[in-house]
Amino acid sequence: MEATDMVKGGMAVAAVGLALFVAGCGGATTTSTKTTPSSTATPKATATATPKATPTPSGPIFQQSGNGITDTQEFHAPGKWKLVWSYNCAAFGGSGNFIVTVQQGSQPDFNDASGPNELGAGGSGTTYFYSGGTLNLSIDSECAWTVAVDPA
Repeated sequence: MEATDMVKGGMAVAAVGLALFVAGCGGATTTSTKTTPSSTATPKATATATPKATPTPSGPIFQQSGNGITDTQEFHAPGKWKLVWSYNCAAFGGSGNFIVTVQQGSQPDFNDASGPNELGAGGSGTTYFYSGGTLNLSIDSECAWTVAVDPA
């Protein structure tokens, strides 16, 4: 065999080998298992940072219970807050009103003036507000009631 025939033959073998290699890699996943001698060493632990929890307030920003019509004391509410409320008209003798208006001083807070406006023997709920500041509540009811202001 001449040298040029050997080169041509070697190229043909290389081309076939490359074609087989490429065909074998075409989208297939190959898993290889490697056996290593067992060791008694314990792997080292890696430290991971744990995010710190945001502290929650221990209680409501403001809370008041009462009977009848009143304006509450002022409180400072964050930009987003919730009013948790309840009323019970059993002592009134049946059905009654429960209306809460959010105020800045003696004027309604026109950003978030409307609170609960209920008529019945009693009830409870949560109302969300999106305007903070120094506020107070005007409560109009014949019934016993409780209000609490919490961050939302």
